Amino acid sequence: MSNRFAVLMMMWFSLVVSACTCGTPCTPGAKDCTCKEASVCDEGLVCGENKCVAPTTAGVQVSDANARGCEVLLTESAGNTVTEVTFSNGVEGAFVREAPRVAFSFVAPTDARLPSAGVGVSIAGAPSGITVSKVSCVDSAGQKLANATVTIR
Repeated sequence: MSNRFAVLMMMWFSLVVSACTCGTPCTPGAKDCTCKEASVCDEGLVCGENKCVAPTTAGVQVSDANARGCEVLLTESAGNTVTEVTFSNGVEGAFVREAPRVAFSFVAPTDARLPSAGVGVSIAGAPSGITVSKVSCVDSAGQKLANATVTIR
């Protein structure tokens, strides 16, 4: 009986060891591994807290239909990093990141409402970890819109 128990234990141990990826090296830049030098990750991944992860992409929505351009200041909370701000559908803009803040500005391609998918924010973490700290939007005449807000969704 004890011989049979020993054989069963050996089989169980072999099964556990074969399923284990213990000690498997993690290649820098790969998903869930440390970032490469200069916070670089493999294609499709972003570096957040020195770990390569798939980014969460959130849209930027402006509340006022008369807005033709905005300047926005975001603040990152711990564990949430804005890695990129992208502009599409003719929207022109630029961004700069100086942790824990990200500033970006953008303008509409024509004298029309800003496209709903014109500005995107890539985040290592959750959109809820990014706060809109300041917003300043203007209309087609360059006049400040007092009640315009920006939401990251």
